[in-house]
Amino acid sequence: MWAFLSLIWAEYPIFVIILLILIIIGVVITSVHGKLIWETKLGRLGIGGMKKRNRRACFDCYHIIISKKEKFQSFVEILENRILKDQMNFLEQKLIQITNMLSMSYRVDITKFRSDEPNVQEEHKQYILYREALKNALMIAKDEIRRSFKENGFLELSGNEFTSYVKGKTQILISMVREYIVNHYPYSGMIVDLDARFANFDKNTLEDMVFEIFNNAKDVKSIALHKIEKLTADYETEMDNFLSEMEKCS
Repeated sequence: MWAFLSLIWAEYPIFVIILLILIIIGVVITSVHGKLIWETKLGRLGIGGMKKRNRRACFDCYHIIISKKEKFQSFVEILENRILKDQMNFLEQKLIQITNMLSMSYRVDITKFRSDEPNVQEEHKQYILYREALKNALMIAKDEIRRSFKENGFLELSGNEFTSYVKGKTQILISMVREYIVNHYPYSGMIVDLDARFANFDKNTLEDMVFEIFNNAKDVKSIALHKIEKLTADYETEMDNFLSEMEKCS
């Protein structure tokens, strides 16, 4: 081969120079943009490669992974933040029902204990006073229930344990509401006496409502956790598939 090139060089030196330049240009282009491999006795030899493309692929994949992770975490945070909000929405609806129920029963008591010559204006004032005291007392109860929701101490309870928990919580709430009303309800001049009021208090109905509140809280939490578990499993599967595809392309 070298003898042939020497002969060509002697006869056509310009041609050899051009040929060498073309070969060098081809090698440079291959090394930068392509990959050339051939077998020799010493092993596989080659020029060029995918170094630049691999760096680019890794950079792109890194951002894809980060994007997928941020999206997953965002969905999880939304579900977690909705738990307490949904629990409190249901609680607030029940508190409105309790307020209306006890307010209406107070009107009945006013009718029962009024004098032979009722003073409608005075009765209305006393009704408003009682209703405001009741609403304020229930706000204290609301804070106590919210604290229970945040502690989540009842979520794993079932059967008799859950029943005992709710009954105990109902007793605490009644005591809190009663204490507030006692401290803010006039001792004299009222048509309805508090002792009579508390004596006729429908504890069973209130207890049933508290059961509804805590049962709903458990359901809301359970549904949210199920969604988070499914979201986590889907995310892990998606990432495993994505990483597998990355390995194939590397």
